[in-house]
Amino acid sequence: MATKSDLPTFESYFVPTVYALRNRGGSATIEEMEDDVADLMKLSGDVRSVLHGDGPRTQFEYELAWVRTYLKKIGMVENSERGVWRPKKV
Repeated sequence: MATKSDLPTFESYFVPTVYALRNRGGSATIEEMEDDVADLMKLSGDVRSVLHGDGPRTQFEYELAWVRTYLKKIGMVENSERGVWRPKKV
């Protein structure tokens, strides 16, 4: 069984997240992003299922939520509608 220490570093999620959005043609739901980032990073289901604290969210979902927040704060992505993200047009 995987543990939190088996997950990649937090910083390593940023580039795959941006690639996931671009690979989807410019927008993606949270679930699509999670699947695409996991595929790009070759994360196993076991690693993806490690719970954050007592759950119900996984550590992977929790960290990707913060990645989206940081990317939004620096103006790289926007939340175009609830649960849908896309790169911000400059």
